[in-house]
Amino acid sequence: MHRLFYIPFALGLHSVERKKYFKGFSIFELAIAILIMVILMSILAVKFFDLAPQARQQATNSVADALNVASALNYTYYRSGSPKMVIVANCQNVTAALPPSQPMPVGYTINSLAILPGTTQTCTVVNPDGTTTATFIGRGTA
Repeated sequence: MHRLFYIPFALGLHSVERKKYFKGFSIFELAIAILIMVILMSILAVKFFDLAPQARQQATNSVADALNVASALNYTYYRSGSPKMVIVANCQNVTAALPPSQPMPVGYTINSLAILPGTTQTCTVVNPDGTTTATFIGRGTA
């Protein structure tokens, strides 16, 4: 009889006698231990590696940063009298200041607060599913 499938309990062997027949764990015991470890690891992986909310927030922050830089550059054009200036009268107009190679991503929305020429306004951008927001500074131009 093979040692892995040998059941000493059926033969009435005591623990001392069993030790000389068994020198390790059976395949079944190892499989159960590995299964328990896999289940625990999968629970921990879901808890610690659920990065979707952070990724959404980071994407929204990136859009707000791009709008902030575009607004600052556009305001510099306004102050220097450059023909590259875009008129910004509210927060939504800042998207026109973005370079053509990097347009506003689809689905993001911006509040429509008015911005007077030469002043600033804190504007809010919201991601497409509405779960995250970020702010940027809109600079008014005429």
